[in-house]
Parts: sequence; structure tokens; C-alpha cells
Amino acid sequence: MSALSCAGTAVGLASQDVLVITDLSPASNNAVWRGARIARERGASLRLLHVSAGAKHMAGARQALGSIGRQLHEHLGIELDAQALEGELLPAAISAARAAGLLVIGPRRANPLREWISGTQAERLIRLCRIPTLVVKRPATPGRNATPGPPEHGRYGRVLVSVDLRPEAVDLIAAAMSLSRDPQPQVFHAVVANANGRATAPEALVAHPGETAIQKAQAMLRDFIKSSGAQKLGAVSAVAFGHAARCVLARERATGAELVVIGKRQRGLLADFILGGVTQQVLASSRADVLVMPNRPAPTWQPMAPARPP
Repeated sequence: MSALSCAGTAVGLASQDVLVITDLSPASNNAVWRGARIARERGASLRLLHVSAGAKHMAGARQALGSIGRQLHEHLGIELDAQALEGELLPAAISAARAAGLLVIGPRRANPLREWISGTQAERLIRLCRIPTLVVKRPATPGRNATPGPPEHGRYGRVLVSVDLRPEAVDLIAAAMSLSRDPQPQVFHAVVANANGRATAPEALVAHPGETAIQKAQAMLRDFIKSSGAQKLGAVSAVAFGHAARCVLARERATGAELVVIGKRQRGLLADFILGGVTQQVLASSRADVLVMPNRPAPTWQPMAPARPP
């Protein structure tokens, strides 16, 4: 496999590239267009990567990438760096992700047994690349709440942010706001019940004696929203009681969210892919696009400025 080239760097950052991995399927093309619109709005470089296991498909892949490049230039006025490589996807993706600030991929699924053991292709990329990753499931059209004026195609009209009650929630909310055109984005937390049906109490909640778990969570969410600056953008808090992934998915359906933003803790393979992590379940069952933020984003990630409230 040929070595991947690295683009030039921005001052103070390793890169602000948007990297889109495409298999050239229709679902993957949605990821290409969403990534292109985000790159245009950020003023970032756009890189497309296609990896094929066999040499016989390379000519067709390069031709398809050339066609995509012409369409993006015609409709969005942007240039891109497109590469078609022969070899294994994961090593190529990990190498390319080192020079990227955001990874954009489609929701492709493959062999069910392999997915049960090691996760879907999207889950493996998220786990191994360890940079903010946007899994695109929807056509990349302007959000339905977009206000009059120049369209901001990279942003979403309905945004749901699922957070744990940890300090990292502030960064997660800030990242979500940078992709939001929602006049009232929701910051959500599920208070999880234990085997006895009682609310479990994270360490953060113990510091608020005399209140119910719901009240404590609401108070902490309000603090997170204020600290992130999202209060000025109309963000509101929401708390539910129950299984975390099921609550997030129910809230997604109820709000009509176009984007769900969720954090990803580094856990063992058994915990994440056999017992089933919240992130894994949301990725598998959501209808919305999903932005997965690592708890400690790489220094390449710099959220865009939040959209101004309408």
C-alpha cells in the first residue's frame, strides 16, 4: 500500500482536515456531501479516502472519485484531495486520521457475526482512530429549522446532546453547538436505575444532598450548559429515568433530532462490544446522524464557532 500524504498544518494545530472515508455507495455519498459542507464552513481542507482490497477495482474507483470532485466543485466551490488505495481499510484509515480533525463516515454494515465480535466498521474506526467521528445516515440537506439568509449546510436543524455528569460534558456540548442551527438544542442525561429499580448515583450527584437524582442532574446540566456558552444559543436541559441507550433513542424520536452527539469512553472490548456500550447501541439504532466525541479529543479538533441564535 502506498504511503498516505499529509496536508500542510495550521498554526497551533496538527491539522483541521475533514477526512471522509467512502466506499462509493449511495449511503457513503451522503457522508461525502456532509463532510464537504462542514469543510466549506470551517474553511478546512477536505480529503476523501477510498480503500479497495483488489487492484481490479482501482481504475473505476479513481474515476468515481474524480466525478465526485467535479460535482463538489460545481455545487460547493471547494477543492479536495482524493485518494484511492489498494490494501486494508483500517490501517489506511488510522494513518490518514492522524492528520485529520474530523472523520466522516457512512453507516455501512457487513458480516453480522464479525460485527457481534468486533463491532461494525464504523465502530472499529471510532475506537481505533480516536478523533471526533461523524457517522452520517441522512441526506446532507439543510436542517428544517434553518433560518433565512445564507445557508450553513454543515449544521443541523435539530440537535440532541447526550452527556454523562462529568466535566467532559462541557466540551461535548460546545462541539455540538458548533454543528447546530437548532434554536433550542437539547442537552440530555439519563438517570440509570440499578437492579432494585432505584436511581444509581454517580459521584457527581452525591455532592448535592437533599435533592432527588433528577433534580441533581437537572442542576448539573444547567451548569454545563452555562459553562459551555450554549445557554446563549437557546440550549435546554432534559432528564429521563431509565436505560441510557433506550432513553437517548426515545428522545431522538420524540424531538426529531437530525444529529445526536455522544461521548465515547475508552473501555475494554468485552465491555463495549459483547456487553454492549451506550454508544454502540445508539450508533446501531438511531435514525439521526451521530457525532461521537472521544473523552479526550486529539489536539487536532477545534470546534467551529457556534451558530448565532436566530
